[in-house]
Amino acid sequence: ILQETLIQPKSFFHPFDSLPSLGKVFSDDKKLKVYTWSYSRSPSDHEYHGFLQVRNPDDDSVSVIYLNHVPADTESFENTVFTSNNWYGALYYQVVSVNIGGEKFYTLIGFDFNSIFTNVKMIDILRVVDNKAFFGGPYFSKGNDTKKRLRFEYSSQVVMFVRYIPELEKIVYDHLSPSSSRFRGQFRFYGPDMSHDALKFENEMWFHISDIDWKTPGTR
Repeated sequence: ILQETLIQPKSFFHPFDSLPSLGKVFSDDKKLKVYTWSYSRSPSDHEYHGFLQVRNPDDDSVSVIYLNHVPADTESFENTVFTSNNWYGALYYQVVSVNIGGEKFYTLIGFDFNSIFTNVKMIDILRVVDNKAFFGGPYFSKGNDTKKRLRFEYSSQVVMFVRYIPELEKIVYDHLSPSSSRFRGQFRFYGPDMSHDALKFENEMWFHISDIDWKTPGTR
């Protein structure tokens, strides 16, 4: 029923207020709307669903892409390109448009319940071509390392801040550290350490910036 509704052009700007459990986020250029939701069979088993609704501003027509959840391998997650047919699953809460090679791409910020002990946030890049969606690309740079997306795993007992701040033109996020050095690599013991890192989009790449001084009241 939702898919049949979304193919109607007027639905693009409809708020769907009667569906509070349905995540709905617009891109800043109002050409993309992302719908995501999850179903939890148990505290460690989460199934994700989603649609991308792409609007053509020339004639206000829309196309709809269903996101088919296929759980991804954690080890290769940051270096794999996924499609709408094998989407890794997430609840997206922010979309930022960027231009790469003269084409429109979208930066996605999302959340994954992951497991009983840890949650995950990710920053990804989306490209839509001929009604097909591609997630990931070599557009995240930290020193000499380039990744197709960023993944942050941390304790499910804490909250991690990750958000694009328009005034700064940066994605700002909590720096994660283990509660003790003996827990290094055990992400169930990781959480914000009161410092912040950021990403800034320059020369068609998101570049990592360490330890920024960020103080913006009311945004956390």
